Amino acid sequence: MGNFVFPGSSIGNSYYIVVRHRNAIETWSKFPILFNGTAVTYDFTIP
Repeated sequence: MGNFVFPGSSIGNSYYIVVRHRNAIETWSKFPILFNGTAVTYDFTIP
């Protein structure tokens, strides 16, 4: 779980969520996620 701050200009736009770590494979969300408010939730554990 993590909390991140994005600029207000991201609201109303869709983006892929990417997790990168130096010792792991890069992980992307399956579909673009709509940033439609101040909080966005995405669960990478759901297939």
